[in-house]
Amino acid sequence: MAEKRNLFRRLTSFALDHDVNEAIEAQHRVNEQCPDFAEGAYNLGILYTARSAWTKLSPPINML
Repeated sequence: MAEKRNLFRRLTSFALDHDVNEAIEAQHRVNEQCPDFAEGAYNLGILYTARSAWTKLSPPINML
């Protein structure tokens, strides 16, 4: 059972990291096109905070 849980955690961690990183890249592209769009900077802050929080909550892959 522990092995299945560890695999699930690794897959979840990878998927969430990938999704957040894609969202950050997409927001950077939007910000380049609309540099005066204040909400774009706010959105980036939220995404970076989410990525940081997830990284602190999830153990590194090699620790699972």
